[in-house]
Amino acid sequence: MSSPSLFRQYFSASMMSGTAKVLKILSGIGVVAFLNLMAGKEEFGLFMIAYSVAFMVAVSIETFFQNLILYHTGRAEEGVALNAHPIMPASLYWGSGVSALAGVLIALAAPLIESLMGHAGLAPWIVVMAAFIPAHTLLTLLTSCYRAQHKVVTMAVYFDVLPSVLLVGGTALVWLAGWSVYAVGWMHSAAFVLPFLILFLKEPVLPPAGWLAFTRWDIGYGFKSMAVYIANQPGLGLDVLFVGQFCDVGTTAEYAMASRFAQVLMLPKMAITQLQIPRMGRFFKAGDNAGLRHEFEAMQDISLLATVFGCLCYVVLALPVMNLFGDYSAAYSILMVLCAASLIKAGFGASGGYLGMAGYAGWLFITNAGAVLVLVVSMLLFVPWLEGMGAGYALAVHALATMGSMSLVIHYKDRLSLMRPFTALYLAAVIVVLALCGHGMIGMAVTSLALIVMSALYLYAEPVSIRFFRPQGKVKT
Repeated sequence: MSSPSLFRQYFSASMMSGTAKVLKILSGIGVVAFLNLMAGKEEFGLFMIAYSVAFMVAVSIETFFQNLILYHTGRAEEGVALNAHPIMPASLYWGSGVSALAGVLIALAAPLIESLMGHAGLAPWIVVMAAFIPAHTLLTLLTSCYRAQHKVVTMAVYFDVLPSVLLVGGTALVWLAGWSVYAVGWMHSAAFVLPFLILFLKEPVLPPAGWLAFTRWDIGYGFKSMAVYIANQPGLGLDVLFVGQFCDVGTTAEYAMASRFAQVLMLPKMAITQLQIPRMGRFFKAGDNAGLRHEFEAMQDISLLATVFGCLCYVVLALPVMNLFGDYSAAYSILMVLCAASLIKAGFGASGGYLGMAGYAGWLFITNAGAVLVLVVSMLLFVPWLEGMGAGYALAVHALATMGSMSLVIHYKDRLSLMRPFTALYLAAVIVVLALCGHGMIGMAVTSLALIVMSALYLYAEPVSIRFFRPQGKVKT
């Protein structure tokens, strides 16, 4: 395959997946803006704690059923009805029932959660956000069937684009109409329920003929898949809960604000791996280790450099933008530290994807499960000491533990080192410079200049990404 053609493939895949994710993240930032305009930093902090609780519960439930849908429906012929396999309706209806029950239990436990977290005024937010649990679960499970049938556009429109537009529009309506701030929570639920209803009415999923459609293997597979996903995504709100537990509501709001901005930094790697990971399978099948390594290093560099560019933009622009929402000067310092985790994940490349495509799923789970323990211990050590910035350091330690252990497994199993010495030096230098900026030891101008100079030197010393897309280059697929 020619390099220009490969470039077009990567560009197209990255744009398709990236655009929907960008819109989703921007809608989240829009909600932050409206919520701060309506109620201020304190209420925003309480909302983020309640949102984190609801989101963690929803994802834990829906992942069990979602993976069963993807496994069984993904093997059905293209164009078949959603009811073709009994797992689909069984998963949808069982998932709705379990998530609704979980929502009721969370709402009833709201006073207890408020007492445990130690923040007055949290209980009403917990009650309101409890409805988000079944709402998010329903849409996730229904769109998962379209994803399994490779209807990516349908899934992106109904799961990413439409909820994002409804959420921003609904929150703006709450602000303009002068409704209660708790209406923002109800809008979060409505933003997922409405797309679900539209998609469900378009192609209804009838109740299953047999409610016990799950075999013993299905139940085991669902729980294993759920455990792998949760271990691989420990930041599903756990970081916000730790900050909320050990810090005041204002600090929690500052951390949540910085965290929302930091999510954008993961977009380059997420967009690139949409195509890179499936292409790894072709390299493995062909036994083309040289081509695999060459493309891995090129995508690793592009992902890292794009993430550094995002950090550079934040160094210059994040503080004035954040202060538009209120006094969030402290959030800027937290953001500089939070950049480290995104940089580490980008700098090690798609190591997790490599382990999955190479057939080392067991090792992938072990590395992620061990990293969860590292995250919890790091949070307990750093957050009481450094508050919001401590959570940023804990996430950086977790990222290093995760990606570092994956690289060690790859080296042990395949004798392949995917982290080059100069890449590691560049990555470490960028993280140190941003940390110094976050602690106020160097200014924005010096930080920006340092990032530009280091990136230019890195491109000069490791021009892998530049050579990769040159017309004369060939990559076997």
